[in-house]
Amino acid sequence: MPNFALRRATVVLAALLVVGGGIGFALSLGDDAGTDEQVADAGAAVATSWDVVVLADPLTDTVTVHDATGAELARVSTDLQGVLDVGLAGVVVLGAAGDPVADGLGVLDLTTGAIARIDVGLPVVDRLGTSPYLLASDSTTGALGLVDVARARVIDLLALAGDDAVVVPDTVRVSDDARFVAFSELRSGQTVVVDLGPPDTAPTVVVLPGLLADLTDTRVATTTNRGTTMLVDLYDTAGGRLGTTETVPLVGVMVVGDTTLLAVGTDTSAIRINAAAGTAEADTVLRDRVRSVLGDMVPAAIEARSAQVVFDHRRLAVAGAGWSAIVDDAGTVVAATAVEGSSTTIGSASPAQRCVLVFGSPSEPSTLFDASTGTVIASFDPSVPIGASVDGCTVARQGFGTAPGAWRGYRVVGPDLDIAPADRVVALAPDGSAAIVSGDGTALLRFGDDTPLPLSTAMALGAFARRAD
Repeated sequence: MPNFALRRATVVLAALLVVGGGIGFALSLGDDAGTDEQVADAGAAVATSWDVVVLADPLTDTVTVHDATGAELARVSTDLQGVLDVGLAGVVVLGAAGDPVADGLGVLDLTTGAIARIDVGLPVVDRLGTSPYLLASDSTTGALGLVDVARARVIDLLALAGDDAVVVPDTVRVSDDARFVAFSELRSGQTVVVDLGPPDTAPTVVVLPGLLADLTDTRVATTTNRGTTMLVDLYDTAGGRLGTTETVPLVGVMVVGDTTLLAVGTDTSAIRINAAAGTAEADTVLRDRVRSVLGDMVPAAIEARSAQVVFDHRRLAVAGAGWSAIVDDAGTVVAATAVEGSSTTIGSASPAQRCVLVFGSPSEPSTLFDASTGTVIASFDPSVPIGASVDGCTVARQGFGTAPGAWRGYRVVGPDLDIAPADRVVALAPDGSAAIVSGDGTALLRFGDDTPLPLSTAMALGAFARRAD
């Protein structure tokens, strides 16, 4: 496994990988049914539908697989705690809710019941956006590892970035085809692009000047702050520079063509960039729209504070204090809306997601937008996220309000959907069609049905998955 505690001066890439059959699978971690073998033919395509529900009962160390009618299809014994779907057909990940450092992770084959082991060595494991990868991290040491579930390996991202690298997990991005992973290395002000390549090949690495601004299947955009101006560089994924453009300081950049980009400045200008020509054309249409929706509440200077690429690189969601807007790939303002919140930010959405959440501080409301049209789907009282569909348009949240009349409990909202389940929402289906709820037991709640379908008498953790392509 990667040695996250000890950094070497010279990085030998092959030593950074944990592959099936390697050290990670030589450990005996319990009486799991199945064998410790590499995940086979998992592929990189992310499933957006489901046909099974997988439950993990922490009291009995049992994982059960149920079909859409609630019938039990399989039962496996394991001491790995928690179950996590990464969108790969035929498998789920076990162990993320337990102690990944001591116990590692397990990849459960939903057909055979075999559990392939991955030795992670880091305490926090989360899915990386809507990609088929996991991100393992340790906030005390700064260590960061990419868990490639389909190939049963862990890649030490900091070692790829060089000695004394500083990487914030939130900067790690994945291309839509899941071949490239890129992130900002803050100490040197550089972007590291990792090409995971075809199966059975070692990753290759390209290091580019500037911090990561956007990543597509074929392009990488970076920015370099020069004080009163900013440099925007565009590269192909092999590291070939396609052009450099100087602009005002920016909050967001979106690649929209082979050599063209759309950006939004901190001054709320929309900027069309031609990297090959080195030109930047700015207009005040976005700023004017925001000024009009704020009305009497408009500040002397309208400042954009955050931006997020969404809707397959066809929209840039932008937010500032008390407002949000959606701009299309031509720079046209699709919508601008006044929202509650003193310091509005955009949620960490995947570029493939159609919908985006705009929020302020934890004590302020949040708003869910359909970026394709700019329309508001729903607004929420102060709450925390539980889960979201792959397209981001159906979300589950929990309210903890303590003031009189404040919202407490669970709420699932999406297009033509707004329900408040009585029981705890454990997981949301990738297509937004159902939820796993847990109260006296655990049940499947299909939206549109009044009565949950019982799955287990225990209060269990759970996930939706796809057993077969």
